[in-house]
Amino acid sequence: MKAWIQGYIGNTTPTPVDDHGNTTATATAWAYATAATGQLGAASDVDIFRVALPGAGTFTVSSTGSTDVVGSILNSAGTAVATDDNSAGGVNFRASFSVTAATTVFVKVSGKTTATTGAYGLTGSFGTTPPAAGDIDLRVGTTVLAQNGSLSFGNAIMNGAGVNKTLTVFNTGKGTLTVNGASLSTGSFSLTSVPATTVLAGRSTSFIISFKPAAVGTQTATLTVSSNDPDENPFTLTLTGNGQAAPDDHGNTLATATAVALPGSRAGIISSGTDVDFFRFTLAATRTVTLTTTGSLDSYGTLYNRSGTILEEADDDADLNFKITRSLPAGTYYLKVEGYSAEDIGSYTLVLK
Repeated sequence: MKAWIQGYIGNTTPTPVDDHGNTTATATAWAYATAATGQLGAASDVDIFRVALPGAGTFTVSSTGSTDVVGSILNSAGTAVATDDNSAGGVNFRASFSVTAATTVFVKVSGKTTATTGAYGLTGSFGTTPPAAGDIDLRVGTTVLAQNGSLSFGNAIMNGAGVNKTLTVFNTGKGTLTVNGASLSTGSFSLTSVPATTVLAGRSTSFIISFKPAAVGTQTATLTVSSNDPDENPFTLTLTGNGQAAPDDHGNTLATATAVALPGSRAGIISSGTDVDFFRFTLAATRTVTLTTTGSLDSYGTLYNRSGTILEEADDDADLNFKITRSLPAGTYYLKVEGYSAEDIGSYTLVLK
């Protein structure tokens, strides 16, 4: 200091001006996206900055410059939750702290020793934490099904009761699993029930798939389950099954015809485009008989006498079912039931009155 100045003000050293507050109550607000600067102007000086964090994520603060400083992050209550000395290299610190929601934290800068003074800089960053997501786990019983894997339904009788399997969607993630839907690519497999749309963490929902083959041989389909799973959406699975022809429930000739009583009824199945069912009934006296079917099969009926001569043929009555009403003398008669065309297959009930 020049002598004349010192003579004017006296032989004293001016007290440094404190550039930042020393407590959380007097902390300097700092927007971490913009670099900050500070000065430790005297021994034991500390600077405290107040930082508003926008939500869940990780806040990181680092020092720059040649002054050996120590950095601490304080939570909203003023308690130190992270402290570092030289992790940023040289004399500079780097400290990080993760939060689960928007909050205020504080950054405390102090010297390496109580005698440390000098200028420093601060840089900050904040990385948001993605919201917790669901994680789909598809199972049959205790068996976990692999993404893009396969599931066999085994054998099923064509146009029969079918084979059902219950699939369970487990949410093994930490967030809610949203199931947007399940779909199948072919009609041989169908959804008997559908999964719930919301599955909480650790919970599950089930749905049923039915395999009812419409043809003989191997049948395949693709199951697609759409959800908010971050890495398995959609979840796809190949379904396989083998269609088998139903055992012939009734004879296909006059000689192998199934005996039926009149009045009475008998269930039957036309299992293929070439399948026919023959029935035999006997009248002890002349009677007017009505022969018809019920059900969804588009049926065709043919009435024969004992020698195999066709007496009458009939297609639809008021619906898909044939109907024959005829006065017949005593004797033995045969009735053939078949589909109207090769595409008409399925179950029916024969009714004799």
